[in-house]
Amino acid sequence: MAGSGVTRAAPTDAGRTIQRWLDVVHRIGAVLFGLGLWAFGILGFVNRIELFSTRGQPVIGLSSNGVLSVISLVVGGVLIAAAFRGGRTASTDLVVVGAAYRRVR
Repeated sequence: MAGSGVTRAAPTDAGRTIQRWLDVVHRIGAVLFGLGLWAFGILGFVNRIELFSTRGQPVIGLSSNGVLSVISLVVGGVLIAAAFRGGRTASTDLVVVGAAYRRVR
């Protein structure tokens, strides 16, 4: 801020290293969760689950229907794309997707 006498400290090498590691962790996490959602969605289609079934069939121990399989494939793709975009994007998308799935449950 001009004239306030407040100066910002330059980021240290240690701070940059930690940030890079956090970015890597967030990216790996987004890819792993995205692949897990893809596996869930693909197995739902392989089991030929009805699209709008109100009585879901178990897939990997979870109840599913065709719509949930489609949603899982789309959200998995979004998470993997976010991982390629960057660590902060992957982190934000993981938080949003986790909160959305938590609300649905």
